[in-house]
Amino acid sequence: SPDVSSYGGESFVLVVRAQDRAGNVQNAFAVGTASNSFIVDTQVPAVQITVPVETYRNALTAISANASDNAASVALTQVRISSNSAGTCPGDVSCRYWEGSSWTVTESWVDMVNVAGNDWAYTIPGGLSFVNGRTFQVTVRGADAVGNTGNIALAADHTKSFIWDVTTPTTLFDRRNGGGAGTLVTASAYNSLTSLAGTAADTSPGLVQSVQMYIKEG
Repeated sequence: SPDVSSYGGESFVLVVRAQDRAGNVQNAFAVGTASNSFIVDTQVPAVQITVPVETYRNALTAISANASDNAASVALTQVRISSNSAGTCPGDVSCRYWEGSSWTVTESWVDMVNVAGNDWAYTIPGGLSFVNGRTFQVTVRGADAVGNTGNIALAADHTKSFIWDVTTPTTLFDRRNGGGAGTLVTASAYNSLTSLAGTAADTSPGLVQSVQMYIKEG
């Protein structure tokens, strides 16, 4: 049979006909019996992460992705969850991979579940403990019905990193009227109050995103 692998994305029609000894030649070619069409599919699926996409997380119940293929249906998607204390994964000796029930030094992928249409998800199990302050990386890939495995999506879409941060930030509210630290003291009396200020901090690698204030009489 001819090698059609170099014709990725193109469609072909196959037709066969018979002739008997009397010279009668077949002239009807029912689709699925005497004729068939097919698409040459050599392209891997495109799988994009939809959750998580934020740089910082303090909660994560599931990893979600959207998967599609140019010709065949997507048969499988997988996710690789990794973490390291130095360097990058894979490759660095500090890399650890989630293999479904525990962390391991061996690069591992776990299967995702098709929840609807092109949507796939991996529910975070109770045993998967994210370490505060640690960076985690999530990468997805797919396999289509004819066995093409990988991911044609952009790296920025199929790989996401986030910092696990469950430490609350702190504030110091101690300045008024453009003055320095200590110019605002609790339970004191003032006859002038034109501005209020202070500082906010978070434990590294966390970062303060915003500060809010409310004023209550009495």
